[in-house]
Amino acid sequence: MDTGGVVVILGMLAAAALVLIAVVAAVRGLRAASRPESRPFSCTGRQYGAFYSRRSFIRLGAATVGAFVLAHTGADVAVDSWISSTRTERSDRIAGGWKGFGERFWFFVWAPFALLDGLVATHPVLRWGRRNFEATFVGLPMLWTLQRLGGASRPSEDRGSCWRPIRDDNTASGHTFMAAIPWLNLGRSVDPVWIRRAAWVMSWGTGWSRMNDRKHFVSQVLYGQAIADQAVAAVSARTDRGNAKAATVEVSF
Repeated sequence: MDTGGVVVILGMLAAAALVLIAVVAAVRGLRAASRPESRPFSCTGRQYGAFYSRRSFIRLGAATVGAFVLAHTGADVAVDSWISSTRTERSDRIAGGWKGFGERFWFFVWAPFALLDGLVATHPVLRWGRRNFEATFVGLPMLWTLQRLGGASRPSEDRGSCWRPIRDDNTASGHTFMAAIPWLNLGRSVDPVWIRRAAWVMSWGTGWSRMNDRKHFVSQVLYGQAIADQAVAAVSARTDRGNAKAATVEVSF
């Protein structure tokens, strides 16, 4: 079996393990008589309002300008050339593992967390998974729109890094977006500062893997990360206002 097949199998096993953890967390919540704080999608309107607010558009606008500058000044190509020169079989194996965290199926892995937290019982682990689902749900329309509007291509396609509106859909890294959200949410859900910092560092792992594999330029990775960060911030802000409990909790299982 090739490396890609192994990565897929490991990713599916990790996803199954997380769903099992969600079920166990729900049972623990029931035993503790921790009732759901809000129904699924009850905060979605407020979260969309926060994500598509003026402040959010200003921040995403700054990220757009930054990504555009990197793409049109040769910085993207220079970074891609440097990473390619340092690429090894070992880095390819490591990148293959990181890539799995950004696959689309994770959206459906986080869905049971949201349903259990909203319908059965609440628990810190379920709240974390629910916020992953909500941030993905809120941020995906913007991600897809910006990917297509910019029209940038992959480094491996040898079309350069410049944007060509509507002609392609790789302007922002979708894998980076998907994989960064759980780590960024984890950083907002725990107290120890060192864990928060570690989670932030880990949120860049999949983005690095996409550059190593020449699937995205650095501007596209930074753009995907910026969209993920805004989605997480919007969900955290509006969920906290809608619920009685604070966001910062000790994630214990």
